[in-house]
Amino acid sequence: MNRTRTKKNTFRIIRSFFLLTPILLSLLPARVLAESQIKTIIDQTGAILGLVVTILFIGESAALLWGVIKYIVKADSPNEQSKAKAMMAWSVIGMTVTVAIWGLALLLTRYFGIGGYIIPDAPGPIPK
Repeated sequence: MNRTRTKKNTFRIIRSFFLLTPILLSLLPARVLAESQIKTIIDQTGAILGLVVTILFIGESAALLWGVIKYIVKADSPNEQSKAKAMMAWSVIGMTVTVAIWGLALLLTRYFGIGGYIIPDAPGPIPK
């Protein structure tokens, strides 16, 4: 009796395997499609972040230029000059941080080989 039950269970397992295999194999294209969608999302996010970094750097450059203009125009007021110096200092700090993050992102994308075309190349070669 026990041997008959084991044969039936074995037959059920084999039958289930052969019935489920085509279903599982039909799900493989969905996985490939999901991977391509994830890559598309990553690429679009990278493009948006590249645009944001560019706009941020332009804003920081404008703030630095505005600080220089204020410093020159308000030469007679020490209080206004100190505010202009602070504006220039913070814009230089912001530019430094932005360039550092930009370089780190470039280094990581080149190291891992993902989406390096989104980030503009550095002016010179990256040391290896």
